[in-house]
Amino acid sequence: MACSAITRFCYLCMFLFLGVSNGNAYFLVPGPLHIGITGVTIREEATKSVPWQTVNHSEAMVNVLPKLLPDYLLRGFEKGLDRRVIFMVVQDLAFPSDPVKQPLAAILSPSVVVIGPLGITINVDVLWRREAGGVSFRFSEFVLISPTADYGDLDVKLSELGLRLAKRFTQHNAENVPPEKRNLPSGIVGLGCIFSLDTTDTRLRQLGRLLTIELPFFLTQASKSRNLDLVIRGLDLKESVTTCEANFSGSYGEASPAAPDDRIVNFSWGGTVSSVPFDPSAARLIMRASERTAWQNYRPLKTVRIEDSTSPDLRKIADDILTNFVTEWPTTNSTTATGR
Repeated sequence: MACSAITRFCYLCMFLFLGVSNGNAYFLVPGPLHIGITGVTIREEATKSVPWQTVNHSEAMVNVLPKLLPDYLLRGFEKGLDRRVIFMVVQDLAFPSDPVKQPLAAILSPSVVVIGPLGITINVDVLWRREAGGVSFRFSEFVLISPTADYGDLDVKLSELGLRLAKRFTQHNAENVPPEKRNLPSGIVGLGCIFSLDTTDTRLRQLGRLLTIELPFFLTQASKSRNLDLVIRGLDLKESVTTCEANFSGSYGEASPAAPDDRIVNFSWGGTVSSVPFDPSAARLIMRASERTAWQNYRPLKTVRIEDSTSPDLRKIADDILTNFVTEWPTTNSTTATGR
C-alpha cells in the first residue's frame, strides 16, 4: 500500500512538472509558450471641439499604458492557458525568415488610439500560427476605455483583453488542425470533479478523489501515445478540496466546474463512480463530456468498468476513457455544432 502511494505521488509530481504534453501545436507542447510582442504604439485622433489633451483621465492613462499593457497581456495568457508564457520583443508584426533558437507561436502588436472625449481604444493585432513553418492567421481584439474611467476600470478592461486573446488562441488552435486530424478532437480538456453517486460509501468517495487528482496525467500520456493534439488539465489539490469535497452531490452544473472561470478549455469533462451489483470490489465510471464548457450539453460516454476500486489500474482507465471519447466525439461534435 505504501509503495502504491509513493508511486502515485511520483506520477502526480511528474504531471505537475511536465504541465502539458504532446502534439505539434505550440499550445500543446511542454515548456513555456514563447510569444513575440512589438512596442506599444500611441496614435492621437483629436477632435476640433475637444482636443484629447483636455481629457485628464485619458492623458494620464496614455502615459502608463506602454508599461502596463504588456504585463496585463502576459498575465492574461498565463492565467487563461494555465502555463508559463514568455514575451520576446520583436520589431514588426511578422515572423522572422531567418531560423531562430526559439520559434514564436504568435506575435502581438498592441496600440493605443486616443479619441478625445470618447476615451481610449486599445487594439492588439495578432499574427498566429499553429506550428513552425505553418500557415499564419491574423486577427485582432480591442477594448474601449471611457474618458471617465479610473484605474480600477482599466485593470478590469486590460485583464479581460488578455483572457480574450488567450481564448481566441485556444479556439484557433483547435479549429485549424492538419487534414489528417480533422476527425479527431484537438485542444485542452478541463477535467473536473469525479463524484461518488453514493455519498455514504467511503470506498467510492476515495476512488472519486483519486481519479479527480491523478487521471489528468494518465489521460495526457494516453493522448500522447495516440499522437493526439489533446491535453488534459485537472484541478489542483486546493480546488479539488474546495470544489469537489463541498459538492458531493453527483450533479452537473454549478457544483461541478471543470476549471476556474479564468482557465480556458476546449472541452469539459466530469464523471461519477458507482458500485457494481454483486461485485463489492468493482466500480463503474461514467464520464460526461461537453464542448467548450457548455454545461447544459454534457453527454455521457460509454461506461468504464474498474475491476479493483481500491487499487485501480489508472493507465487502463485512462486508455478506456480516451478510446470512448475519440470514438464518440465526431457524433457528439456534430450534434453540439448543430445546436449552437
